[in-house]
Amino acid sequence: GNLNAGYYDVSAAQDKTIIAKKVGTEIYISSDSKIYANTNASYLFANVGANANSFEIKGIEYLNTINVTNMESMFENCGKKSMVSLNLNANFDTINVTNMAKMFKDCGYTAMTTINLGTKFNTTNVTTMESMFENCGYTALTQLSLANATFTTKKVVDMDKMFKNCGYTSLERLELN
Repeated sequence: GNLNAGYYDVSAAQDKTIIAKKVGTEIYISSDSKIYANTNASYLFANVGANANSFEIKGIEYLNTINVTNMESMFENCGKKSMVSLNLNANFDTINVTNMAKMFKDCGYTAMTTINLGTKFNTTNVTTMESMFENCGYTALTQLSLANATFTTKKVVDMDKMFKNCGYTSLERLELN
């Protein structure tokens, strides 16, 4: 809900523990404690900055994702025209996630050159990866490395279009392990 002067309560409990403020085309989220993503984090950053001339996600290392089970379309269309890199770093923990369908679809479509999934990106419990990286970094991504992550497909039942057109015009290297 609207607090005042452009500040918004974005906490799940609506108890003002997580506040957001929009400044121009940027959104700032703050809290006095750790920020835990909901178990369903689908579409969390979807379409954010999709049409911006310049876009990046800052402070994602403060988002605790340990309880998340659904990351479907989490970054879909995020920074589509201008995001150059996405760094999930060491705190982005996906051990409990079962759904990663379309997670990075069309993310950084025009400008993305680098994706760093971090060391806690773990797909042990994932059952669907359908279109996970589809069109990600379509025109600029030169390398996609899943080597630092715990990337396994043991429980996956749907990989349809998983890497379709990822780095389509530029990908030189794909590292799976």
